[in-house]
Amino acid sequence: MYLGRSEKDAFKPKKNRILIPRSLAIYLVVSVLLTNFLVFQLFNINLIPFLNGRSSKNNFDYLVKKEFLNLKEPYRGFYKEEIDNPTNFFFPTVEHASRLNEMGLDNLFQYTVDKQSKVHQYIMDPELKYEEQPRGNEREFLRTEFLSGGMKVHRGADSPELVIVTGIDFETFDSSYLSKITENRVDYAQKYNFGVYVRWVQEFAPQFNNFYQSKDWTKALIMRAAMLAFPNTKYFWYIDSNCFIMNMETNIIPYILEPHVLGPIILRDHPLILPDGGIKTYANIDPKDVHLILTQSATSIRTDSFVMVNSIYSKALLEYLSDSLFTNFSTFAHGFYAGLTHLLQWHPYFLSKAVLIPQRTIAAEHSSVISEDENDMRSYHEGDLLLLMPDCVKNNDCAKILESYTKKKKTES
Repeated sequence: MYLGRSEKDAFKPKKNRILIPRSLAIYLVVSVLLTNFLVFQLFNINLIPFLNGRSSKNNFDYLVKKEFLNLKEPYRGFYKEEIDNPTNFFFPTVEHASRLNEMGLDNLFQYTVDKQSKVHQYIMDPELKYEEQPRGNEREFLRTEFLSGGMKVHRGADSPELVIVTGIDFETFDSSYLSKITENRVDYAQKYNFGVYVRWVQEFAPQFNNFYQSKDWTKALIMRAAMLAFPNTKYFWYIDSNCFIMNMETNIIPYILEPHVLGPIILRDHPLILPDGGIKTYANIDPKDVHLILTQSATSIRTDSFVMVNSIYSKALLEYLSDSLFTNFSTFAHGFYAGLTHLLQWHPYFLSKAVLIPQRTIAAEHSSVISEDENDMRSYHEGDLLLLMPDCVKNNDCAKILESYTKKKKTES
């Protein structure tokens, strides 16, 4: 017996240690991890929350699972109200263009005014009810019709395989020109049982701090709205107001969209920025994995005419490009195409889903001198699918250029 000074720990109760053989401990850990893995794969349930690497909150795999994609969203667009549209054609009454222009956005939306810049910030009410809008006079009727465009949806099983999307501007074009381009889309769509989705670009004014500096960004919002309005459609072809479908006999799906015809015309290992940009398209991309089809002018990517597949990847791309961090970023002052070019250059995953094809396929450019050189892959040639009038909005001569082509076509026929 030790009679000297006791040690400090001598009075602490001794712990009973349970020793587990190392092989058994390893077996238990492996069994638990394997069980967690199998349960997560089968039921998307994580039994061990701290394993964030496989958690549904941190893994994007769950976004493409059927049970997630089939969830009904609270509301699909900017309004909770939805109006079922049984037809394949969504377009406003373009004859109202001049009247809407006279009314102006201040009479179509509620708004606030920034004290320093004096810029009007327009407000959209998601609770707006179409039936509750007063129709006592012309102004209220026009306002009601204007606001209801974003409420229309088509969810039928007979959805068209492709929808043509166009944004129209009542502050830039008159009703005569807008009637021609809208009718042009409808005529082409009726021939091949496609759909048409036309919206006023002004409908999206509340999504921007300064709408008049951001009109070009409405392309992303209109395309996203089209996918919400036609959730069961496969392809969406955006055609801007400065474009006109010239060849009604060419169905765009077998022309370029089917993988066996798309593959040979893809510009592989091709600079995104001409002539010698460092970022290039992928050389080995499979046409079946393509979700975005673009053309390219002599200097930049063209966004006057492009095709998107209705997929989680396309929607993610459009969501990025609709975010105010993009639309307000000073480097993207040139608008939608600048933001899209940035995403494709610096986010390889998006680039791996996108391809460039020769410009004449879906965006043949108007030239004052009609080209007869078959090797010219930019200028419009007789028989090309689409006519693009690239500078006509800036020069205010879209209607004049279009008339020259339609007159010539009538003369030849």
